[in-house]
Amino acid sequence: MDKAIIFGCGYIGDGSFYKLKDIFDIIAWTDNNTQLWGKKKAGIDIISPNEMYDYLKKDADIIIFIAVVEDRKSTRLNS
Repeated sequence: MDKAIIFGCGYIGDGSFYKLKDIFDIIAWTDNNTQLWGKKKAGIDIISPNEMYDYLKKDADIIIFIAVVEDRKSTRLNS
């Protein structure tokens, strides 16, 4: 089974995980949210994006899936 990392721990990443988990060996999650690093999701480590590169150095045959939601807002509101 090919190894994979899912980039994005939100609901799109969740959907990706449940579609991919029987096809790929999901070895890690990664996210830009620093509060998630070091935790687990579905029993799998959440790593920083920089750590993802360490995984790739060890095993170049890892597939990265990026869970993206298009931001349709033209401006962001500041609080």
